[in-house]
Amino acid sequence: MQPSEVWATHQSSTVVSPRWPVQAVWCILQSNPARACFPRVYRLSYQHETGGPVAQSLQAQKWHCIDIEFPCGNIERPFEISLEAEFAGPGGATLTIPGFYNGDDTWVVRFAPTAEGEWRYRTAAGAQGLDKKEGALLCVPNTKPWVHGKLVIDTDHPRHFVYEDGTRYFTIGFELDWLFALDLETGTLDKTSQIIDEVAGNGFNHIVMNVYAHDVTWEIQGRGTPHDYSNPARFVFGGTNEEPDHSVLNIAFFRHLDRVIAYLQEKEIIAHLMVYVWNKRVNWPEKGSLADDRYLDYVVARYQAFSNLVWDVSKEALTYDYCGQDYITNRGRRIRARDAYNRLLTVHDDNYCRKNPGEVDFHSVQTWRSDLYAQMLGLYGELSMPLFNIEHGGYEKGPYKTFTGDYQDPYACLERNYECIFAGAYSTYYWQCSSWNIVIGEVSSLDPKVRPHWEYFKYMQEYFADIPYHELMPAREGVMSGLLLAKEDHSLYLLFKPTGSHAFHFTPSPDVKTYDAEWFNPVTGERQAAGTFERIHFREMECPWGEHMALLAIRCYKE
Repeated sequence: MQPSEVWATHQSSTVVSPRWPVQAVWCILQSNPARACFPRVYRLSYQHETGGPVAQSLQAQKWHCIDIEFPCGNIERPFEISLEAEFAGPGGATLTIPGFYNGDDTWVVRFAPTAEGEWRYRTAAGAQGLDKKEGALLCVPNTKPWVHGKLVIDTDHPRHFVYEDGTRYFTIGFELDWLFALDLETGTLDKTSQIIDEVAGNGFNHIVMNVYAHDVTWEIQGRGTPHDYSNPARFVFGGTNEEPDHSVLNIAFFRHLDRVIAYLQEKEIIAHLMVYVWNKRVNWPEKGSLADDRYLDYVVARYQAFSNLVWDVSKEALTYDYCGQDYITNRGRRIRARDAYNRLLTVHDDNYCRKNPGEVDFHSVQTWRSDLYAQMLGLYGELSMPLFNIEHGGYEKGPYKTFTGDYQDPYACLERNYECIFAGAYSTYYWQCSSWNIVIGEVSSLDPKVRPHWEYFKYMQEYFADIPYHELMPAREGVMSGLLLAKEDHSLYLLFKPTGSHAFHFTPSPDVKTYDAEWFNPVTGERQAAGTFERIHFREMECPWGEHMALLAIRCYKE
């Protein structure tokens, strides 16, 4: 995707406001109107005759970002200037949105209206040229089918997610730590869109990503190849990672990250944004310093309006002895204090989530244990929030050996994802040639012998579109082996047969008279009816694919 496609139209006009004897000149930049997720930008340049504020009506769709720009020159240290706008909307709704410096003597307040109707705003700033600016906008209905509002916890099923508009969300995660870096040198989205399109087309809807990462700390294959994105072309701060200037932030870097997150939204993918990472050779500011706070505040101000955003304070937050729990808690609370939209927040650290459940909205766990199902099931029983296995030790192999973990076989990796699902949790996938700094985006062109098996997750997403996962709970009664999910009323059982067994022996609840059964092959996507059966004790259900991994859905009838 070229910049001309991202910024498809450019219009300018001059309007005299009937309320104030001033002239307002603005520039509207819109992305492709067919797929317009990137914030529309309104540049408001006031030529005041009386010094009074101007109210100019704009328009934005519900849950869509709009950038309201405020030019102000002659500011010596622009990143130190505070700016916020208080928005008042329908039904007494109020949102206080922090602004951010966007270069070119311009500050931005990025706003996404949450209710249809008129919204009015007024700024408060640490610079006279930005202070007490007023305006209004009209929120109109959302017309884009890929925009659903923010991701929230389902109040009726608090271990599960749902979108704000009620759309169900079956989470299938994919870690792409260096996604931000793929097109930094060119300013396009060519490579970024290529891999996101592949990922989205295979059922993944939750990308775990860093704001910035520099390099890995272990030996890898692929160094020096076109797939090596170590030492990114742009640093997140001023200067370089080797000689950083933490007093400023790299505007060009963040403008590109804007486009990446916006493109994820077009593909109905949640951006699970890890604000920090400790083992990727990033030269961070001193913990808790003014520069550290400035970075965090800037990220929150710039990205909170994207409705497809979830916060993660840090990848492997407490693993490397870089910081303690108090620092992570401070960072999380600082995010919450500045995020007017209350996006979901987690921490990539099981111990932190266990000890601080009130600080996170869902529990993230990393575990490689061979008894994965048992561990996840134990956590499920302890929690009353969604459980997200963010790293289970399975890293599917590819052309380069980068980080093998304990499981490389695609079949074994898939089975571990299903173990999480049948424990009532959600899970994440890793491919060795995309999850870190070695990124192969042209997956479809690879030799099938080394191509990743992303199609397994396409079949998974398609299958669970027909299964009310949020109504199922882990269970044991009724089966002698395998894993089981069941509805509370016993109208639906979902069974998982691991590799090595050839059948289930199944007994439904006593009030069931008949049931239909259907097999699902998670490797091919094939479904095969097993038939309709009368209830008997201990019926053998033999898998049509022998000892291969399989699922069996049983729908029960009591009359």
